[in-house]
Amino acid sequence: MEPQVVAMEGILKDELAVFEGLYSLEEEKTGAIMNHDGKLLEKISREQEGLISKIQALETGRIRRMTDYKRARHIKETITLKDMADQIAGRGGSRLMTISGNLKAVINRLNNLQKTNRTLINDNMEYYTILLKGLKDNRIMDSGYSPDGKEEETLKQSILFNQTA
Repeated sequence: MEPQVVAMEGILKDELAVFEGLYSLEEEKTGAIMNHDGKLLEKISREQEGLISKIQALETGRIRRMTDYKRARHIKETITLKDMADQIAGRGGSRLMTISGNLKAVINRLNNLQKTNRTLINDNMEYYTILLKGLKDNRIMDSGYSPDGKEEETLKQSILFNQTA
């Protein structure tokens, strides 16, 4: 098997492992969102940023391998991974397609989970916005006595937004 194909298979396997790691972190993020754990959410996001950097490096390597493959085969036009797999004799092509199919499935699951998490975050933000608005608008009547001994009622702002408290 050609070295570019072997390298491409390795890159795809590495990408699959990284995307599975991203998916696992996204599942953890779901729990952090539901538990309102901002510190854990921040930690997970930092870990995800590191994995995204790895994906970027792997994608650069994959593009380089495709270019090397085209050069070795004297191909002028743009080719896809499927084109590459179709040109490979033996089981190498089917292995490439299997790995890339698995990669695509993980990416689709990750996208769906990210959409769910985005909805959960937006719902939480809306909840807290409504809660804070309610607390801000909540005024109470406070009774006390004036210096001459008369009872007086005054309207006080919410303690949450009362700057004198």
